[in-house]
Amino acid sequence: MQMLPQLLVSVRSPQEASAALDGGASIIDVKEPAEGPLGRAQSDVITEITKLVRRRSQNTIVSAALGEVAETETSSGIALSQTVRLDLVKSGLSTLYPNLVPWQDAWYRFRETVTLRHPAMKWVAVAYADDQRSHSPPVLDVLEEGYRIGCPVLLIDTFQKDGTSLLDWIPAGELHRVRCRSREYGMKLALAGQITTTLLPQVLNVDPDIIAVRGAVCEHGHRGAAVTTERVRQLLTVLQQAASVSRSK
Repeated sequence: MQMLPQLLVSVRSPQEASAALDGGASIIDVKEPAEGPLGRAQSDVITEITKLVRRRSQNTIVSAALGEVAETETSSGIALSQTVRLDLVKSGLSTLYPNLVPWQDAWYRFRETVTLRHPAMKWVAVAYADDQRSHSPPVLDVLEEGYRIGCPVLLIDTFQKDGTSLLDWIPAGELHRVRCRSREYGMKLALAGQITTTLLPQVLNVDPDIIAVRGAVCEHGHRGAAVTTERVRQLLTVLQQAASVSRSK
C-alpha cells in the first residue's frame, strides 16, 4: 500500500518556518530562493530557523540548501555555525558535466568542507531533471553516486524556474524506473520542480517518499513571495485526497 509522502516546504525565514509548521509540513528546508534553485541562506538564518524548529517540533526534519558546488568552489566556502543541528544538507551539481574534472571529485571536495565540521549531517543526492540545460550529471548517474557514498535521499528538481515542471523534463515512465532503483538501494525519493495541486495525481503515481515545494505554498503561487499556513494546509489536504484516490485504484 502506498504511504502518504512527506511534505517538504522550503522556507527563507523563521516566520515562514512557523507558517509551514502550522500548516503541517513534515520537513522544513532552509534556502534563499533569490539565489537559485538551491540558494544558500545566510548562516545566521539557517541557525535561527533550525533552533526554532527544534524548539517547536523535535520530530520535524530540518534540511538546508548550500548552493551550487561550482559556485562555492570559487567563493569563500561554507560557513555554518558549529551549534546548528541539521539533519540533511544538499548542493547542486550544475555546470559540472561534462567537464575535464570529474563531477564526483568536485562534489567530494565540497562535502569535505562541510562534513569535517558537521560529521553527523547526511547528504541528499540532487539531480536536475533539466540536466542538459543545467550542464549537470544525468539523474541515474547521481543516483548511483549517491548510493555509493551513502546518501539516504535522492532529490530530483528543476534547475531553471521558468514555469516548466519536473514532468516536462522527465517522462513518468523514466521516473518510475528511478523509483524502482532507489527502492532497491534503500534510498528515499524526493520530487520537486514546480509541483502544483494539478500535478499531484501524476506525481503520486511515481510513489515518491517526499514531495518538495515552495511556490505552491507561497502567496499567489509565486516562489519569491511568502509561505503561508493556509496554502500549506490546502496543499496537504489536496495531497491527502489525491493519495486516497490513488490507493483506491
